[in-house]
Amino acid sequence: MRTGLTAAGTAAILAIAAPQVLAVQGQPLPSSTAVVVAWEPGSRSNVIVSTSGRVYAVHSLRRYRVGTRVRIRGVKWGRMGLGIKWGLNPRGIKWGIRMASNGTYKAGLAPFGTQRTMALRGVVLRRWSGRVAISFRGSVIFLPISRGAVWLPGGTLTKAGMVGEVGSKSVFKLNLANGAAAVTGATQVSPPIPQQSIPFAGKITSIDLTNGTIVVSATKNPQFPIVLTLTFPEGMDLTVFTVGTHIAGTFVTSQTGPELFVTGISKNQNFAQADDPATNHSAPAPNPLDLQAIKQLRLSWDAAKVAGKFTQQGNGLYTSQRQQLALIERAIMRNQQQPLVLLKVKAFIDRVKGAVPLPPSSNSGGPPQIDVTYQTEVVAQAQALYAQLTD
Repeated sequence: MRTGLTAAGTAAILAIAAPQVLAVQGQPLPSSTAVVVAWEPGSRSNVIVSTSGRVYAVHSLRRYRVGTRVRIRGVKWGRMGLGIKWGLNPRGIKWGIRMASNGTYKAGLAPFGTQRTMALRGVVLRRWSGRVAISFRGSVIFLPISRGAVWLPGGTLTKAGMVGEVGSKSVFKLNLANGAAAVTGATQVSPPIPQQSIPFAGKITSIDLTNGTIVVSATKNPQFPIVLTLTFPEGMDLTVFTVGTHIAGTFVTSQTGPELFVTGISKNQNFAQADDPATNHSAPAPNPLDLQAIKQLRLSWDAAKVAGKFTQQGNGLYTSQRQQLALIERAIMRNQQQPLVLLKVKAFIDRVKGAVPLPPSSNSGGPPQIDVTYQTEVVAQAQALYAQLTD
């Protein structure tokens, strides 16, 4: 078990210069004014967007109305043992904001007016007709999409296709009138990328320690449900979490399939929990070479189906071993013990070797299922993965 910051959270934090009893963890605060765009009830957090464009989920005692302008009461960085200690003094910035180990924040907020429009950047977690769920570290907010709003491709979009898909990063223009936020337009910054890190927050509805899955609900309106089934790695101790606990974290998408894998998880019901090392867990990264090898196998298997390498009698072989390849990737992502991963790879090799080749040999025991040339090729790929896993 590894505890502490998630990888994404670690990258976002400036290093603390020296351990001091009164020093706190935090980030520079380029702007001390922000606008409230949502309330996260599970963690009692105001989701605010600063004038510099940064989104903060701030654990608070008081809920503020959407559209309220607030001043962020930051922490001053300065003398030894006082305030936030930066590894490198941020030029021109004298204030910071306290940040928990899971990437959420704590600060006093002082209201001083209202604002009607603004923009924010986030990840699309789910999209319905007329509504979108946007994910940030420590919060998921649900916003209606105004009639006539358009989703435009951004300058970094390299190919045509759907804009605003799940996992895409976009800049959203918001109308904050009458205490409610609505999307009036959006520009996609980048399309979904396999294995990208996506933040999430919600309530645990079930934990399966045997199969290594956790189900998290971010639903706030039953008409727009959002439930995530996440796979966590072996060695990540989730016994400190119980059903009903509000959590925050990050997951990565599969390279080639629908699976979701936890990379970080923490309790998030208040700032103390969010900052407690005992409730912050991060997953060790799998071997990138193993991930690349199973990715190529899964892509090859699906491409062979499209290319007609399986006969009608081979449809069952394609389906069953497609599922087996997903199990192999899952085992690699979970950092399962080597013998268990090897057994899964060997089962794939043996099943494909046992398929009757095309054309059938004179002593074949049934109709052909797979092209003989591709059979040889894919078995060699799987054997190379097996050998790589034993190194």
